[in-house]
Amino acid sequence: MDGYRGMVVEGTSGADGITVPSISQREGMAEYTIEINTYPKGQVPQTQKARRFFVGIGLSKYNDRRIHSLPACEKDVIEMTRFFRNSPAVNSDDVLLLLNEKATKENIRKLFFDVLPKFTKPGDEVIIFWTGHGARCADTDGDEKDGFDETLILYDSVATDPKTQVTDDEFGRWAQNLSCRKVLFILDTCHSGGMAENAKGIGDAFGNAPAGNSSLKNGFQPDSLSSFGSPLPSDSDDSNKSVDSDPSYNFDFGLDECCSVKDLGQANLSVITSSAKTEPSLVMREKEFSVMTWFILEELRGQSGITHKQLFERIKPKVSKYVEENYSDCSLGQSVSFQEGFAQPMIVNP
Repeated sequence: MDGYRGMVVEGTSGADGITVPSISQREGMAEYTIEINTYPKGQVPQTQKARRFFVGIGLSKYNDRRIHSLPACEKDVIEMTRFFRNSPAVNSDDVLLLLNEKATKENIRKLFFDVLPKFTKPGDEVIIFWTGHGARCADTDGDEKDGFDETLILYDSVATDPKTQVTDDEFGRWAQNLSCRKVLFILDTCHSGGMAENAKGIGDAFGNAPAGNSSLKNGFQPDSLSSFGSPLPSDSDDSNKSVDSDPSYNFDFGLDECCSVKDLGQANLSVITSSAKTEPSLVMREKEFSVMTWFILEELRGQSGITHKQLFERIKPKVSKYVEENYSDCSLGQSVSFQEGFAQPMIVNP
């Protein structure tokens, strides 16, 4: 298991209804699924060419009306998905969009446990773009220095119930199902620097730690990758208009949002985040795009052959400069962050 920082086992419900408690990596035990194929000597099948997959996850609306809407996030994920769908390096069938109602906790679990493991193979490249809200809750297993776990907020999340959210511990465990793939996470959320290892964000503390998860519902077999997600609007659709038609929602990327998957520690996984651990991630005043997403799209459309690290290095000063010039009231600023995990660079736009 060289290259792994640690593993986590989720709690599950047994046949007798008793919940088996989670086993933390600190206790020296973990369970991991490994698929082994054997072949007669001299009959090993020829290695297939690696493929690239793109997953866009965007949340601009939430079922809980206490969670304010984020119109920019819908534009972010639609335009990013459209770019990769039209990329010559990605087959259109290998692009998945999970937007709003499709981005539920159960669907995100299925994404990592069923969908991506089924449609990808070791050696493939996977780019996952996420834009939306986050929060934090009390840590009970002692692996967080500040006493909090970070969570991702999903469409069906309840604002005051961290069990309906995805903790960093959960997400790190789920991402282990993509081992042996080359995975790039691009995360545009407030305090998203907390997504990288050894970084923390600030946010709401709900006080109650999440309980163990129920058993995964097995037997999910989508016919195609796209059949699992949302349809991408056609290029002729007016997708640049705000989806926020309810004036009771207040659009705001506020300081109470954070989002962390710092437990993504396995080899061959890199993370680009939109802000450092104590910073907000802002929206362009004149365009209603998230600042980092806008500059990423600008770079990817402007020149081909950019590596993941070059992309980070190019957008970092642009994001900081834009925020400094347009958000004089934001004393914290916004610094794009980066966690390297690749042995060889990924060309984001071949």
